[in-house]
Amino acid sequence: MLSGAGSMWCRSQVGFALDRYGVVERHRPLPDELSPAWRSLREAAAVIDIRLFRSLSAFIYFCTRTGTPPESVGDAT
Repeated sequence: MLSGAGSMWCRSQVGFALDRYGVVERHRPLPDELSPAWRSLREAAAVIDIRLFRSLSAFIYFCTRTGTPPESVGDAT
């Protein structure tokens, strides 16, 4: 079993190899791909608290990809 740094290194190397040989395609979302409502909330979070911004960023992209508007987000989301 690998420890913290070793497992991160291994994951990085495996990800690189899979990407290099076309096994998986990585898509790094851009802020321009966000819906306008989510983009404004993301920008507000960046101003208020950078930790909040980082924590919510993946969730915001998920909601944009699934077509979930901010006003529809609740505990079930």
